Amino acid sequence: MPAAPPDLNPPPQVPGSAPRDREELLTYFAAFTDFERQRALPTDRRSLGPRRCAHLIERAGGAPAGIVIQVAGSKGKGSTVLALEHLLRARGHTTIAAMSPHLERIEERLRIDGRESSPEELIGAVASLHPALRAIEAEAPELRPTFFDVMTASAVRAAASRGSDFLLLEVGLGGPLDSTSAVPPTAQILTVIDLEHRAQLGDTVEEIAAEKAGIAREGIPLIVEASADQEGRALEAARRVAEARGARLRLVAEDPRIPAGTLVPARRGLALATAALESIGVHPFTREELSAAAGELRLPGRLELLPGPPPLLLDGAHTIRSVRLFAERLAELRGDAPVTLLVGTMRDKEWRTALTPLVSDPGIHWIATSTEGARSTPAEELAAWLRSEGREVVPLPLDAAVQRLRAATGTVRAVTGSFHLAGAVRSGWSNEPSAPPR
Repeated sequence: MPAAPPDLNPPPQVPGSAPRDREELLTYFAAFTDFERQRALPTDRRSLGPRRCAHLIERAGGAPAGIVIQVAGSKGKGSTVLALEHLLRARGHTTIAAMSPHLERIEERLRIDGRESSPEELIGAVASLHPALRAIEAEAPELRPTFFDVMTASAVRAAASRGSDFLLLEVGLGGPLDSTSAVPPTAQILTVIDLEHRAQLGDTVEEIAAEKAGIAREGIPLIVEASADQEGRALEAARRVAEARGARLRLVAEDPRIPAGTLVPARRGLALATAALESIGVHPFTREELSAAAGELRLPGRLELLPGPPPLLLDGAHTIRSVRLFAERLAELRGDAPVTLLVGTMRDKEWRTALTPLVSDPGIHWIATSTEGARSTPAEELAAWLRSEGREVVPLPLDAAVQRLRAATGTVRAVTGSFHLAGAVRSGWSNEPSAPPR
């Protein structure tokens, strides 16, 4: 039986009855180990892997009959899944998408035909697993699933019950160790690789790329991002693994059918999504279709500009490459204006390295904060590091930090460092009064 994850007491038993409302659903989820909320992820590989999720799916009725696309990588996974969803919906296909983490509401993790699920739909998907979960509890406790296993299996059952054409799966951790690898894929995508989860995936970008490329399967298309942001060493490592496993490898940098002015997350997500769909026989997309998709695709929390005045640049960047893109977008928006930047990070991310593109900017006024959960870097720890880099910074609890950011109306306002922080800010920012019309 896998060792208990660090910093957690053994979780409670699966509740005796399936959830009937949203409050019961959240209580139900609390019965399962949630690696996203731990101070540190387990390093014992036996504590990870898709075995438990595969067992749950099999007990609950098996994998869906539709096409399955799995998306792994360090950054750009969610953008790519949303791009896949958008392109497929425009062609009239039905879709189920499993996303992680959620930005504001847990219902975001299960998307049905281009929208987040209702509480009732998510409750129904989880409730369909309840008999299997109770049986595992009684008969095979060593295969007790995690929260992420349950969410993945919920998407699988939703796709099966609805007869969806496509099931789109965003990998949570790594690739072959992830719950989503319990579902046989029709096509796979590998986005930009960066330093992350080194205790679980490897110490170098090459090792991490090789680990994530381990999703590759013989005869299955594997679309690998080969943009300028993909480090050559990572690309070569991924290529070696994919070729050794017999995957149908395709490297994708840009797609000339996508308008050049499209923001990076949407442009790259659409390019990868288009290549993956066309690799499995979907009729080629026209320039007009991709131009329309580029204009319509919405990516919450990914270089998102919320209305002001002044507007707020909101991003969940937490790797050096994603923060570099954030810094470039921020520079475009600010001109010579000063910036008030709210930052919060997760302690198991490479946040010191990630923030490097920003710390040398003297025009940034820093606010440090922390979000809920044991994985969050304490605001004082983040502030101490920024001071050691010569930056002035105000560490504040989240609510006070957001209020200070709201008050900084004479500057360009921005948020980065964590998808969890982006979600926490976004959920309340829409309540900010808009400027009177001119």
